[in-house]
Amino acid sequence: MARIAKRLGGFLLVVLLGAVIWLAVKPPELLRVGTGYAAKIVCSNVFIAGREANAVLADDVQAPGHPLLRFLNKSVDRNSRTVTTRIFGFFAPSIAAYRPALGCANIHEGDLRPDIPTAPRIPAEPLQVETDPAVQAVIEDAALAGPGMRAVAVIRDGKLIAETYGAGFDADTPLLGWSMTKSVMATLIGMRIAEGRMKLESTDLLPQWKGDDRVNISLADLMAMESGLRFDEDYGTVADGILQKLERRSICSSS
Repeated sequence: MARIAKRLGGFLLVVLLGAVIWLAVKPPELLRVGTGYAAKIVCSNVFIAGREANAVLADDVQAPGHPLLRFLNKSVDRNSRTVTTRIFGFFAPSIAAYRPALGCANIHEGDLRPDIPTAPRIPAEPLQVETDPAVQAVIEDAALAGPGMRAVAVIRDGKLIAETYGAGFDADTPLLGWSMTKSVMATLIGMRIAEGRMKLESTDLLPQWKGDDRVNISLADLMAMESGLRFDEDYGTVADGILQKLERRSICSSS
C-alpha cells in the first residue's frame, strides 16, 4: 500500500511539474488573452481615467469576467507608465504601455515604437447646457439606470439637457466606449452623408490599401461590417478580433 501511495505521489508530482513547465513555456491562448485584456484595461483606466488600479482590476476585469481572471496579479509601474499582469503571479505575462496622444496598448518585447509628435489641441466649442428637469429625473432613477451605471448624458439639438454620474466618475472621467462608439461613428458619418461631404460608394479609403483588392472596399461595406477582410468575431471562442487587439496577429488581409 505504501509503495502504491509513493508511486502515485511521484506521478502526481511529475504531472504538476509538467503543468508548471507548460504554463511557463507555452501558456494556452485563453490565459494570454486574459492577461492581455487585463493589462490593457488597467493601463487605460489608471493612466488615462485616473482611477485606482485595485478597483479597476476588481470591478472592470474580475467581476464580469471569466473565473480564471480572479487569479490575476497586476503590477503598475508609474515611472515607465506600464502595467504587467500574470496568472498566479508567474504565468502568461502581458504588458500594456501608455504613451501621450496614443493611449494604452498591449506591447511585446521590442515592438514599442517611439512616441509620435503631439499635434496641438484644437479647443472645442463650449457645450451649451440647458437642463431639462423631466429628463434629468429619469436618468437619475437608479432603478432605470441599473447597477454599474457610470455616466449618462443626453444631448438634444446640440445642447446638454441632462447628465448624471456613478460613484467615482464625473464629467472629466474618460470612459471606454466599446461598441457604443460604432453607433456614434455611424451617426456622425450619416450626418456627413446628409451634408454631401461623404458618400457610401466611396472607395480607396486608406493609403495602406493601395495596390491590392482592399482598395475596392467601400464606406458602405465598412458600415455594414462586410469589408471582406479575413476576420471572425465569434465571441463563443477566442476570436480574431480579440487576438488582433491583444496579440500580434494581423486581420487586415483580403479573403
